[in-house]
Amino acid sequence: MSILASINFELLNRYGVYALMFVAIGLGVMSLAVWIRALTEERAEKLDADEAKQSGMGNSLSYFITSGQLFRLQVGFAFFAVVIVLATLIAFEVFNLAIIAIAIVAAGFIASRLPRKHYVSKVQKRALAFQAQMLDFSMGLSNGLKAGQALPQALEVYAKNAAEPLFGELRIVQREYHLGVDLAEALSRMYRRIPCEDLQLMIVSIRLTMTSGGSLAEVLEKMTSTIRSRDDFHRKLSALTAQGRFEALAMSLAPVAAFLLLLAVDTELMLPLLTTTTGWIAIGVDAVLITVGYTVIKKITAVEV
Repeated sequence: MSILASINFELLNRYGVYALMFVAIGLGVMSLAVWIRALTEERAEKLDADEAKQSGMGNSLSYFITSGQLFRLQVGFAFFAVVIVLATLIAFEVFNLAIIAIAIVAAGFIASRLPRKHYVSKVQKRALAFQAQMLDFSMGLSNGLKAGQALPQALEVYAKNAAEPLFGELRIVQREYHLGVDLAEALSRMYRRIPCEDLQLMIVSIRLTMTSGGSLAEVLEKMTSTIRSRDDFHRKLSALTAQGRFEALAMSLAPVAAFLLLLAVDTELMLPLLTTTTGWIAIGVDAVLITVGYTVIKKITAVEV
C-alpha cells in the first residue's frame, strides 16, 4: 500500500495523455507525409521537365538545384517546421486554437522560403565572384589579341588559368563553339546563364567589331579601363552605404535581443507573450513592423547604378 500511495496518479495521467497525443500526432504526421509526397511528386516532375527545357536560358538556380528538387525541399522544410512548432506548443501546454493556427501558418511560410533564400544567396555570391573576374578576363583577352592570337585562341588560353566560376562558364562556351555555335552567340548564352553588365558590354563590343570591323584589342582595352573605373566606384559606394546596412541589421535585431534578455531576467513577466493569444498577436505585429523597417532601410541604402 505504501508503494501505491507514493505514486502520483495525477502526474501519470497527465503524461499519459501527452504520450497519447504525441503518438496521435506522429501517426497523423506519417499519414500527412505520405499524402504530401504523393501530391508533390507529379508537380516536381513537371518542374523538372520545365527546367530541362529552360536549361541555359537564364534560370541561375539550375546551376545548384533543379526546380523539382527545390520544390520538394520547400515542402519538406515547411512540413518539419510545422511538426516542431506543434510539438513545442503541446510541450508548453498551449492549446489555444488561434495561437496554434497562427504559429503553424507562420512557421510553414517562413520555413518554405528558407531553401530558396539559401540558393538565391549562393547564386548572388557566384554572380559577384564572376563580376570580380571580368576585369582580368577583359585584360587577358586584350593582351592575347595584341600578341597576335585570334579571339577563340585568346579565349582558350585565358580559360586554362581562369578560376571558378569563370573557368566553368568558359569551358561551356568552348564546347559550344567547337560544336559549331558562333562565338558571340556562345558568349550570349553565358550571359543568359549568369547576367553581368560588363559581360554584356563585352559581347556587344565583339559583335559590333566583327560586323563593322576595327581593332577588337583596342576596344577591349578601352572596355578594361571602363570596368576598372566602375569597380572603383562600386567599392566606394559600398563603403559609403555600409553604415546604413549595419543600422538596418542592428535595429532589426534589437527587439529580439531585448526580448531574450528580459525572458532570461524575468521569465514570469515575459511568459504571457508566449502563452496568450494577445501575446502572440503582439509578437506577430512586432515581426511585421521589424520586417517593414528593415526592408525600408535596405531600400534606402541600396543605390542602383
